[in-house]
Amino acid sequence: MFDSKNRVRELRLNYKMTQDDLANILNVKRNQVSRIETGQRALTLENMWVLADYFHVSIDYLVGRDDYI
Repeated sequence: MFDSKNRVRELRLNYKMTQDDLANILNVKRNQVSRIETGQRALTLENMWVLADYFHVSIDYLVGRDDYI
């Protein structure tokens, strides 16, 4: 099962970032980050690439398909 909402939140908190910080990186509004983290909004492919590059993880890890970074 895919679990990107938990992975995004987990990575954000591990990097001691706020939702505003992550919104700036993704070039979206903070409420969109909140909706991603609660599962109300899916990550776009572009956002997955940005997050994978920023956090140095694979997209498979980010979307919960792989537990290895």
